[in-house]
Amino acid sequence: SKKSNYQFGARKEGCFGMAEIGKYFYQNKNNNSDQVLSDRICNDLDFDEFYMFVDRCVSSTGQQYLYNHLRGTTAHIPVNESEEGIINQLSDNATFRTRTIKTLSKLKSPKAYYLVDLFFGDHIRKPSWFLLIKLLFIASILSFLFIFINSTFILVSIFLVLINSGIHYWNKRNLQVYLDSIPQLMKMYEVAMELNKIIELKGKFGITGQSIALLRTLRNKVLVFKLESKIDSDLMSIAWGLVELVKIAFLIEPVLLFNAIEQVKDRAKDIERVFVFIGHTDLLL
Repeated sequence: SKKSNYQFGARKEGCFGMAEIGKYFYQNKNNNSDQVLSDRICNDLDFDEFYMFVDRCVSSTGQQYLYNHLRGTTAHIPVNESEEGIINQLSDNATFRTRTIKTLSKLKSPKAYYLVDLFFGDHIRKPSWFLLIKLLFIASILSFLFIFINSTFILVSIFLVLINSGIHYWNKRNLQVYLDSIPQLMKMYEVAMELNKIIELKGKFGITGQSIALLRTLRNKVLVFKLESKIDSDLMSIAWGLVELVKIAFLIEPVLLFNAIEQVKDRAKDIERVFVFIGHTDLLL
């Protein structure tokens, strides 16, 4: 999905990835709307054209939240005066507005559309033989350490590397599923942290510092995804090759991948709360 550069507040020009923008709406089974515009009605009303005309969101998350907001109505929720106050401050306070725009723009990548899959999508399950991966991980570390005691363990390490390489490249297809979404999760965490530091937005829209902080626990486990996602853009192929060799030797990728997926499952509600906080901020902007 491509979007050309645009001046904030002006109509966007270029292509809109409507399938990706609509992901949050279509996957949101807990939509609290009283009435939802059906696909048939939207086709009759040229809803996509309308959406492309009114979209002024800075972030991809905001675009998805706006789409969901426009497709449903919730009649029983009264007008929120605090939200009106935020809108007025965004209009009148240039410093507040500029800081908010700058922070939200960190999530403007089309890859951020796939964050929805982390809290609504079905996740890859651990293989029934995952215990073997853990045992090989421990054995690889021990055999490497024992080399300094007895050089014959070099042969053991080589044998384990051959076995681990097969598992490593089998796991690559699993890694590809999350290559867009999980690196964006850390960006979403950073954006939420920055927005929650702004006094006008702190604690708004159901967010808490605890919900944001819980995402921080995923940081170390998802570093491997961040490195993998930069392969196409980085020219440091030699350094990457060395890192790849270490990941193969100690089965780092599958161990971190499945541990990260488990934590993502456990933190699904918190990830969605952070998503809503960012999306609603962009909506008001």
